[in-house]
Amino acid sequence: MKRQVEFDHTSKKVVSMNLDASFFFERALKMLDRRQYEKALKYFRYATEKDPTNPVNHCNLAGLLSEMGKFQESNDILECVVREIDPNLTECWFYLANNATNMEDFELAEDYLLEYLGRDPEGEFAEEAEELLLLISYELGRPAKEVVPLFAEAYIQKHESARQLLETGMFVQATEMLNEILEEHADFLPARNNLALAYYYMGQMDSAFRTVSEVLEIEEDNIHALCNLAVLCSHIGKTKEYGQLIEMLRNLIPLQKDQAYKLATTMGILGEHEVAYELFIRIARLEDRPDAALYHAAAIASYRVGKLDRARSYWHKAKQLAPDSEVPSFFLNALDGEDPSLHYASYQMQLPFEEQLLRTPITDTKQLQQQVKESPLIRSSLLWGLEHGEEDTKMQVIYALGLIEDDESERALRSFLMCPDEPDWLKEIAILQIRKMNPDDSLSVILQGSVRSDHQNEESDLSGQVWKICLPHLKEVGEPIVMAMENFWRTWSVQPKSQIILQSARKLEVWAAALEYWVSNQLDRPLSKTNVAQKYGISPSSITKAMKEFDKYPII
Repeated sequence: MKRQVEFDHTSKKVVSMNLDASFFFERALKMLDRRQYEKALKYFRYATEKDPTNPVNHCNLAGLLSEMGKFQESNDILECVVREIDPNLTECWFYLANNATNMEDFELAEDYLLEYLGRDPEGEFAEEAEELLLLISYELGRPAKEVVPLFAEAYIQKHESARQLLETGMFVQATEMLNEILEEHADFLPARNNLALAYYYMGQMDSAFRTVSEVLEIEEDNIHALCNLAVLCSHIGKTKEYGQLIEMLRNLIPLQKDQAYKLATTMGILGEHEVAYELFIRIARLEDRPDAALYHAAAIASYRVGKLDRARSYWHKAKQLAPDSEVPSFFLNALDGEDPSLHYASYQMQLPFEEQLLRTPITDTKQLQQQVKESPLIRSSLLWGLEHGEEDTKMQVIYALGLIEDDESERALRSFLMCPDEPDWLKEIAILQIRKMNPDDSLSVILQGSVRSDHQNEESDLSGQVWKICLPHLKEVGEPIVMAMENFWRTWSVQPKSQIILQSARKLEVWAAALEYWVSNQLDRPLSKTNVAQKYGISPSSITKAMKEFDKYPII
């Protein structure tokens, strides 16, 4: 007998389902619990589509993408959050840094971490960010950049950039930037002190001495200036002034850590190792989180005063903090082998200059470029030789700068061309080296006592080349976008720093893509960074780097 099922046709109740963002969010969480990540991803995407202004939905989506190893896609979403949806969600910068680290783009990760710490120095992830910054510095083989507070005055941020240029050996660029700061803020003494150092590193002793004297005219007890003056007097041979300064510096008790570090380093450079030892030991004891560079300096000072066991202990500590650096191991081996190079070792954490030259043949371009990037001492020595060396030395320096092939080397060679006292035959060699870097760029040179120049041709108009790359891709973007792009590019590309950036660019397509993406977003017509990158044949992360420069010029 068949079972009959009766339906109550009088009931007309319909259960409605509210498919809003919350519904899809809950569904995504259930899929996560079941480890069905692709389905969870689908539901998180639905949640963002239902409520695109809710940053939490986007962050959940970015977090899952990161867990699935899709780091670039995750970062595209996170950047959209901080730039377009909620700029106050500062933790996104930390998430961006983690993704960049996983992609082994350590310089980009460092930029994100500095952005996070600058915006929220006491934030939830501040401690983790500082630790990650330290690890990244090991990967990059150089000290981490310092955090600049987001709301610092523009000239203070510019000074921080100049100081970083100085630390990385970009002395010519640092000098130009510091002089620009002092034109508007003549009483900003940190810039003047760093300008004196830049002149000193380049071998321009008269300019360095004049700049230090200017600082002491404003503030006669400025410790940084007094230290710089002592070093200058020792090189210039002003024995009487040097003796008075050393006596004064021996008796100073600096209260601030940066002053103590400056004084300790200066006394070590000048051979006052007992004073340097006492200062470095005190700093190492008081520092909450000593770094490898501090331990290296303390080890050098310990060795110089005969405390070999303590020196060995400090180098072991430096090795633990910087396991990828070859410096601590080199000096531990030198200590055990009584290597005489220890007697001339620098308080800065780097291999002895002679050792670096042995490891870097002058014909090995890539190694030389990497060594110069990691050790400002090499570039300083080259610039010093270009200023003070014999003609044969200057010739070797010119060839070396030509091999390095970076903007700093080109600037140094261009400056050399305008020195009236240098021989014409050396300038001809310098011209050849510059032509290798920029075959079609304009040059000015003093030859046979008169200034000569040639002119830039159309191919060397880099800003024009970028615009030509853009044009084929702008047929469907609309006239307002095109006009805004053209106006912004005309204004941005004529900035002196912009010219430097374009000259060092590996692919002009990066700047073309960044221009279209940045302007479209400024005009509330957001584009997909991935799509724009594909259109121009570049990576999305390269657009991110270029946009950081555009953000400094909010012209639109």
